Amino acid sequence: MLTIKIDEREFGTAMNWLTASMPRGFAMALTWTAKAAQAKVKESLPHSFIVRSPWIVGGIRIKTATVAQQFSEVGSVDPFMAIHEEGGTKKSPSGKSLAVPADIRPTIRDLVKRKDWPGKLLKGKSQSTRKARAKGPEKAKYPIYFMMLSKKRRRWMVAKRDAPAWIPKGKPRAKKGEGGKSAHSPIKIMWVLEKEIEIKEARLHFDETVNKAVREAWPEMASKALDRILRR
Repeated sequence: MLTIKIDEREFGTAMNWLTASMPRGFAMALTWTAKAAQAKVKESLPHSFIVRSPWIVGGIRIKTATVAQQFSEVGSVDPFMAIHEEGGTKKSPSGKSLAVPADIRPTIRDLVKRKDWPGKLLKGKSQSTRKARAKGPEKAKYPIYFMMLSKKRRRWMVAKRDAPAWIPKGKPRAKKGEGGKSAHSPIKIMWVLEKEIEIKEARLHFDETVNKAVREAWPEMASKALDRILRR
């Protein structure tokens, strides 16, 4: 027969210690699980969203759990990411029009530089200050940016026209119908100004990714946290 004797005072002390340590263990497990979910979101983001800058991925943060606050959060510090998760209507915070890039990017994944923003282009700040003093062949180096209205869709656009090729004084200019090019270069639409943009469906699937990561990571993280407590 096996007989086990237990010192009730020592056993009670151990159980009290374990009970007091459990909130700390849960906080560790919750934080580790949130970090695992954060890693999954960062990994999956480029597959569902065009990432033009590393700070978008860097904006995926977590809020760590504590003994007093037994929860951890995963989210983005960038407010504009919410509408890509939930869908909806995007409007300008200032009440002005939203500038939608058209032909301003070399590729869809390129980030538009500040000097190429609509206001900068129209004010000429993205070009050399020599433009104002340019004459003769030098003047042909600088494009012209201007606003134009689309009559079909009733919206304003920022357009670009390259400066016409310089023709020395006294040289005849080619005319339409004579086998030559028009004196004006083609117009390119750089930006389209919209009152609002409708994002019809979620793109990020952030909630789905986090829930799946939590289900997979929680058992391991809870066991790891309990093991760390018991070893101390």
